[in-house]
Amino acid sequence: MRARMLILATLGLFAGCLYDGEGTEGLPCFVDDDCAALSCIEGFCGGMVGSTGLDEDTDDADEESGGMGELDEPTPQSPPEPCTPETQSCAGSNALSYCTDDAKLVTTRCEGICGQGDPVAGGCQPSPLDGVDYCWCESVGTPSDTCGDACSGDWDCDAGESCFSLTSGSRCAPSTCQGCFDSGQSCGWYEATCKFTGCG
Repeated sequence: MRARMLILATLGLFAGCLYDGEGTEGLPCFVDDDCAALSCIEGFCGGMVGSTGLDEDTDDADEESGGMGELDEPTPQSPPEPCTPETQSCAGSNALSYCTDDAKLVTTRCEGICGQGDPVAGGCQPSPLDGVDYCWCESVGTPSDTCGDACSGDWDCDAGESCFSLTSGSRCAPSTCQGCFDSGQSCGWYEATCKFTGCG
């Protein structure tokens, strides 16, 4: 019995040295006094070394979610829908989004279509003929709502156009056609924009 008490006393002294307040983190403990400034958490000073430090509420959430903790399952991403050839629209005042032959939607600035070196007076606008958005360049002009339409006077036509009596009836056409008609020539223009192209 005396030998057993001696062993316990020796272990007590050894434990006293072990928990002297220095480097107690992670050491086994029974009460907070064993850990000096740290708390005795689940039998270890400061908790088990390498633990996540999650509180009890988080631990409960882990159990409910199968132990995944704060790691979320990645959200599956759907690939973008392929575009269709008729997909074409203005992306701002001077950029065009359109569908390529391999069904990819791309956006380009109208300057790139008209030529980087050329100043662009127009931009991206719907065509008055089919309502589809296009890039309109300075060399082509901007869409006209009235070019080629029947008219009863210049007031029925857009700016830069006049109402002329043609073989197909009175129609809006570029005002510069007057010189062609005066000289007995025909007049040419871009139908969508009423931009004069010359006498013929």
